[in-house]
Amino acid sequence: MPALPPRSIMIVDDHPAVLIGLGYAFQTEWPECQVHSVNSGMDAIKALPDINPDIVLLDYQMPKMSGYETALEMLRLNATTPILLFTHLDSLAIAINFLAIGGKGFITKGVKLPTLIEAIHKVRAGEYYFHSHYDQQLSEMVHQGISTNLPKIQFTLRELEICLKLSKGLTAKIIAAELNLSPRTVESYKEALMAKTGVKTTAELIAFIFRNGVDTKWFYE
Repeated sequence: MPALPPRSIMIVDDHPAVLIGLGYAFQTEWPECQVHSVNSGMDAIKALPDINPDIVLLDYQMPKMSGYETALEMLRLNATTPILLFTHLDSLAIAINFLAIGGKGFITKGVKLPTLIEAIHKVRAGEYYFHSHYDQQLSEMVHQGISTNLPKIQFTLRELEICLKLSKGLTAKIIAAELNLSPRTVESYKEALMAKTGVKTTAELIAFIFRNGVDTKWFYE
């Protein structure tokens, strides 16, 4: 089934060149898409109810109001708003804090355009997308948080590593190749995770992991 193109995108970034460049790229990729460019977090929050975008592409480092603060307010207005954080900072703390409050994706600005397009398609489809060079460390942080917050539910680091790779939009076949496992083994890990958490979809599984696997000592902006 072909990916469903977004009908509207809100780009929030304080750099005009980024707004212009991404706006052009998205209009080229999806000619029917309405692209709304906003240069501050406060303006994005004010515009959110009227625009109601299919996806928000949100910068992290902005003056007066950070991407984290902006996302927090947006999600208070509408908890279902799909927000993809787009930042130069490949930071574990930023990623885990953002995903824990309900963000749907984290991707660094160094990626190529096709990767960003893929991330938007995934988030638009209700999935998560995570792109970082720190998969193992993030897995360990989530594991520690879950051990603290949810002692009755135990997860192995391998299970969490697979979950985080799923959030990057990777298929079971690709994950299997990266971890030297069989695709069936990867599927078995995913099924075990879903059984433990009582969820029905991969998106729900990843949401559970991110929202419950964060120790408050990691929270800083």
